[in-house]
Amino acid sequence: MRIIVENIGPLSDAEFSLGELTIVCGKNNTGKTLINYALYGFLKFWRRFNLDVDNKIISELIENKSVRIDMSIFEQQTESIINNACKQYSKKIHRLYAASEERFATAKFRIKTELQKPLDNYKKSYRLGDNQLILIKDFDTNQLSVTMLNKFQDPLLPSNLLHYIIGDAIKEILFGNSFPKPFVASAERTGAAIFRNELIYYRNQILDELGLKKEKNINPFDLGLNRPWSYPLPVKDNLEYIRDLDSLKRNKSFIAINHIEILNDFYDILGGKYILGKDDEVFFVPNKKQFLLPIKESSGAVRSLINLGFYLRYTVQKGDLLMVDEPELNLHPHNQCRIARLFARLVNAGVLVFITTHSDYIIKELNNLIKLNRKDDRINKIAKKYGYHQSELLNCSQIKMFTATKPSIDRQDPNDFKEEGLTLVPSDVNTEVGIQADTFDDTINLMNEIDDEYYWGH
Repeated sequence: MRIIVENIGPLSDAEFSLGELTIVCGKNNTGKTLINYALYGFLKFWRRFNLDVDNKIISELIENKSVRIDMSIFEQQTESIINNACKQYSKKIHRLYAASEERFATAKFRIKTELQKPLDNYKKSYRLGDNQLILIKDFDTNQLSVTMLNKFQDPLLPSNLLHYIIGDAIKEILFGNSFPKPFVASAERTGAAIFRNELIYYRNQILDELGLKKEKNINPFDLGLNRPWSYPLPVKDNLEYIRDLDSLKRNKSFIAINHIEILNDFYDILGGKYILGKDDEVFFVPNKKQFLLPIKESSGAVRSLINLGFYLRYTVQKGDLLMVDEPELNLHPHNQCRIARLFARLVNAGVLVFITTHSDYIIKELNNLIKLNRKDDRINKIAKKYGYHQSELLNCSQIKMFTATKPSIDRQDPNDFKEEGLTLVPSDVNTEVGIQADTFDDTINLMNEIDDEYYWGH
């Protein structure tokens, strides 16, 4: 998957591809977080943008209570569907950042991908008042059958809802294997846990006023990009995730079911576990302790990892995309290295990971995971000596790294690139040295040079 952006913050013209593990580095204010948010926003928007469904399909459904849709018609339109989604998203991208329309007036977002095979089987059912809508695609047919049950003539039922539901099914069938489901942990995540009770209180207060206390999602097809917000969508989603933990606790992620060792490794990094107490209040239980520590009294590291902890336990599924802005936030260097190894284990278990980071420790530990993944007795002894497991070793082909910086002269195209803008420059990844991270190496070399001159210079 290739993502191309234009005029997003300091990034005038940038392109990057998504790997199993994708890393974006760079100095402050170079657009790393903006890129993270742009991809997250599109993958969220993609699932709710309005796919054009022929009105004849809706009319036949209402009249006959059923309709069969030939999926081959839409398969021929996949490129135009993606391009249309990108155009719609580009026009709304300022809302993703909670910014003015003028600020992102010339912003463009495009995505290119080799589509995977459409879903063979698909089945969903929607209960809408006294009505039920059932959508089924079987393995043996390339048709989507849509059936209505009960009194679906209810005039209060909006016809555009049928467009959304059917369009959503068509998108899921055609692109469900190609576009991952994203989860983001923004850099603002540390504060979300502290204000959880206030978020629940204000949500309930608003719903009480609307007479909708029992309706947590007023419109399941309404995405934040359709409404203005006072903070970026990823931050809003983080706040809502931590607010609604009570609705997740009956779930189990595929990590909790199939890779409990990864979850236990996370708890070991954390130094304890999160639990939901009375009235679904979140507590932290330190290892080998017999007391519950309220989150507001816990360390910054405990608060910064709370979304990730519950995501790994309740939500993540194979093929999903975990996006973490500054995973090193509030972590000691030792735990920065351990979180890098945790990401590697997730990647090898089938979870896509995207991070933006300033941590040289994370990059160096990823380098270790690359260099130790060789069929060599000496290397294997080193890996065993320092406790590395095969499940956390990485191949070069799994990793994509990009640095937000000025373009080099030989990469610059004078015909279509603004000289003052920044771009994303890919880094070399190889088995000998790992990831070439000049953005860190230059600073480290300078500090070493100063240190050498202090001790040995004249």
